[in-house]
This record gives sequence, structure tokens and C-alpha cells, in this order.
Amino acid sequence: MSGREELRDRVRGLLPEKPGAQREFATAIGLDETKLSKSLKGTRRFSPHELVRIAEHSGVTVNWLLNGSDDAATVTAVPAPSASATQDGPQPATRRRILETAWELIAERGYHRVRIADIAKACGQSTASIHYHYPSKHAVLTEALRRNVKLAFDRQVAELHAIDNAYERLLLLVELQLPTDGLLRDEWSVWLQVWNECALNPDMRALYSDSYDRWFHTIAMTIRSGQQQGLFAERDATAITAQLSALVDGLGIQVLTGKPARRWTRCANTSRTSSTARSPPAPAPTPAPTTRTRTQTPKDREHMQEKVIITCALTGAGDTTGKSEHVPVTPEQIAADAVAAANAGAAVVHIHVRNIETGQGSRDVALYREVTRLIRESGVDVVVNLTAGMGGDLVIDQEDPLKPVDGTDLVNAHDRLPHVEELLPDICTLDCGSLNFGEGSQLYISTPDMLRTGSKRIQELGVKPELEIFDTGQLWFATKMIEEGLIDAPPLFQLCMGIPYGAPANPELLQTMVTMLPEGAQWASFSIGRNQLPWVAHSALLGGHVRVGLEDNLYLAKGVKATNAALTERAVSIVEGLGGTIASPDDARRILNLKGGSGVRGA
Repeated sequence: MSGREELRDRVRGLLPEKPGAQREFATAIGLDETKLSKSLKGTRRFSPHELVRIAEHSGVTVNWLLNGSDDAATVTAVPAPSASATQDGPQPATRRRILETAWELIAERGYHRVRIADIAKACGQSTASIHYHYPSKHAVLTEALRRNVKLAFDRQVAELHAIDNAYERLLLLVELQLPTDGLLRDEWSVWLQVWNECALNPDMRALYSDSYDRWFHTIAMTIRSGQQQGLFAERDATAITAQLSALVDGLGIQVLTGKPARRWTRCANTSRTSSTARSPPAPAPTPAPTTRTRTQTPKDREHMQEKVIITCALTGAGDTTGKSEHVPVTPEQIAADAVAAANAGAAVVHIHVRNIETGQGSRDVALYREVTRLIRESGVDVVVNLTAGMGGDLVIDQEDPLKPVDGTDLVNAHDRLPHVEELLPDICTLDCGSLNFGEGSQLYISTPDMLRTGSKRIQELGVKPELEIFDTGQLWFATKMIEEGLIDAPPLFQLCMGIPYGAPANPELLQTMVTMLPEGAQWASFSIGRNQLPWVAHSALLGGHVRVGLEDNLYLAKGVKATNAALTERAVSIVEGLGGTIASPDDARRILNLKGGSGVRGA
């Protein structure tokens, strides 16, 4: 039996034997019942976020889910068990509910402002019941600390267990500790209160020391693994770990306390920069030159990237199939063009699908599934970028603006993502604002609420969002989402120029937009029509990556219809003619800090 089959069996074993149990379980962990059913059947994979939610709801660990044992060897140090843990299975639901409620109250109000009576009222229990499970308030805080450790450990195992490269694992390990909004922020609130109690109460220090030693051991284990892989310089791993753990604690406190200019992305970039420092006394290991990722700063944005990523946008959703016989329509045609573009030098392929009968753009998950299956089975390595922009079209009646007319395809944020949730591509797009889309009465709708909802779900899935920017106001809002912790570092921007009526295809405007990008951002740009190929040079010379393809342009030269492979080959020649180097798919994964492996992770 494979590890995935064993995982599915263990999750099935957590379901109560009663009618409707699967539906109730899905609701409790915040997962659509159909997706849970597919995961249990083996037609989709549980995401790291889903594994953490399953473990939290069921009172088990992610390590147990994946490996069948709480103390199985993994990429992180095994935490100390809860005082209430038994050898027979998860702790009782009532005790878990009490602890979760107490933990939330401590995070929100502070340890000394929470009474046993407050916990009892919030979770619908009597004070006697609270005292039965937790004899004192100090016992509640002790278990709250253990819960913090379990949450961190579950998250680490779920996210890191499939990452072999120690350098990538270390960067993600650090980023997983920084307190973004929500659960991680609450964890850090509890940590701060534990630290305060440790300073005042020596009895707390032994328990905290044990928890800290395990975090310390995880970092040291990762560094030593990287040294064995030849990724880090041979320096004292223990000394480096001490410096890095202190750095992470300091960064976390700065984020939590709102230190000016200390935002999540800047802290992530600080940790990333520290981990690539090459001279002592650096606070983190030195990667070998072949694994170093260059992250731009405002001072060097006007210089070409060391390796330029070429994206080929294969087909789009526009009315172009009647204008060129080379525009792919069927899954077989789209996959074949993806393979041809990859062989021509594209590290990334951007994919829409089309209705096979009409040639119009489609949101059919089955079509995405078939395209990605064919690409994966081709054996050609390429980073897959699936559009998540379909479902935003609104065409209004001029006489009755509240009445949508033919051409409208408008759905909510979650309904734009089912193919992303099932297939878990390396990248998916996120169109960062609404727009008057050309002439007539068509609008593209993407509101701030929709974007926050969509970006949160994409983040949970572990997919890299490509932030599609059609005007400067959209860039402003995308930067705000980054500050709110909804976009993981490094953010990836696609500056889309020349699309009526967004940002005009003006090189000076492109340069202005580049200066507006947040520190550490990776970005690409393209323009449509005859400006597409000249824009390759504009984007590369300003320090960006590039995009070509039949979605945006049908011609190689005046009167000469293009193919995706031909446009990719021309982009390669332009970049190399300027002195640049073309990024491979693995280069792209490293530069963009993609979490997936080769091709489509969920296909």
C-alpha cells in the first residue's frame, strides 16, 4: 500500500460510523464534501492546509496522518506530547473544545484578563467541567503552549515533508513562523504571553525550553541537510541556528507589534536575504552559487535579470480563433502548443481552455484536467500557470443597467477556482481589479472583497498567484493585499499593457509602474498586438521577465501569422541578443519560490 493510500485510510478512520458523517466532517474542516470525497477516493490530493485542518479537528497530528506515528522521523523535530494525550487516539472532543476556546481567548484578550468563568461561558460548559479537565488557570496556559507547538509542527510537516531541497525548505520554514493575520498572529500573541510568564515564573521555563529546543533542532537539522546536499557552506550549524532563530523571533515581534515599515513581505525578504548572505558573521547559511536566487531591489531594477523567465500565453479567451488557424482550441492542441513552447525556451505556459464546439473561452474543469494531464504525460518539464480570471465578465443592457445580457459570465471568487483547487498548478492568475474592457458595455469585475477572498484561498492551496495588473490603481491594491499578508513572498506581478481601457502601452508608464512595485517583487510585463515583441526588450531591460503568445498577438511580423513556438523562439533571440540568459523551468521555480515540483502537482 502506498503512502497516499495509507493517508486516505487514516483519514477515513477518523470519520464516525453514522449517516452524514462525511458531510459533517467536510463542513467541520471547511472543505467541500465533493472535494473530500475525491481526496478519499484518490482523484485529488489533500492540500497542506487541509491536512492541518483535519489534524486540528480530529485531535491528531499531521505526522500521524502522513506516517502513522506521532514520533515518526520527519523534516522537523517531533514535539512533546500533550499531557492529556493517550495512546488510544485523539483526546476527547469536549477537552479539545475547551482548549481551543481558552487559546482563542488568551490570544485575543491576554492571559491575565481571561478567567475560568470566561472560558466556560464561551464554550458552553460549566466551570466545574473546565476545572475537571484543567485544574488551574496555569494548566490552561501550559496546554495553550503545547497547542502552539502542535500547530506549528503540523504546519511544518504538511508544508515541508515533500520538499527535498534544504535551501527551499529553510526559506519556507522561516516564512511559516512569521505572524500573518489570523491563526499565526494568534499563535504569536500566545507566544509573547508565554515568554512574559517565563520571565516571571521559573516553573514555566522548563516547558518552554523543551519547545524551543525542538524548533532549534528543526533549523539545525535543515542546515546540516543543506550542507550535505552541497547547498550551504561548511560552517558551524549550531552557531548559525542560534543566530537565525534569534532573527526570526525578532522579525516576528516586529510584525506583531506593528513596527513602522515592518510588513510581512519585508520581513520575509529580510530572512531570505539573510539566508543568502555570503560572508560571516551572517545569521544564516551560505548557499552554493548555483542555488542563489537574485531578488531585485529598487537600486537594481533597471538592470536585466540574471535569468529571464519567458511565459507563453497559449490561447486566451478572446475571439481570435477565426483570425488565425494557429490558435489552439482542443485540449490536445493546447497541450501540444505548451510542449512546443517549452521546447522553444518557455519556462512557463499560461493556460486558458476553450469550448471545443464554439471555440469560446470556458471554465470547464474537465478541459483543464485534460490539458494538464497531456502536458504532464508528455515528459516535457514546464511550469504550469492556469488562468483564474474566467467568470468575471459582465455585459450590461444600456437601457436597464441592472440587467445582464448575453456574454455575461459572472461568478463569485470561490467559483473561479475549482480547477485550481483540483489540479494545484504551480501558478494561477489573480486579476487585481475591475476594468472597462474595451468598447461597448462589457466590464471585467474583480472587487476588493472578491480579491481578498480569492487570494486567501489561493494562499491556502499553496499556489503562487500571478498578480495581473491592468492599471496603476490595481497595483496599489495588490500592494495592499501583500501588506495584509494575503500574498506570500516573493510576490509575482504581471504588468499588462495596451489593453483597452487599462494602462496604455507606453514604455515610460511601464518604468513608472516598475518603481511602484514593492521591494523584493518579481515581475513580468507584456503588451498586446504589434507591441508584443518590442515589449520583450522593454521588460527585460527594466529588470523584468517577459510574456509572449497567441493570447496577446497573432503575428510574427506584418502579414506573417505566428505560432506559439515561433513567438517563444523570437523572445529567446531578443533576450539573448540583449545579453540575457533564458531561465529554465527549475530556474523559474527557484526564482519565484514555487512550492510545487515538475509540471502540475495535482494532475
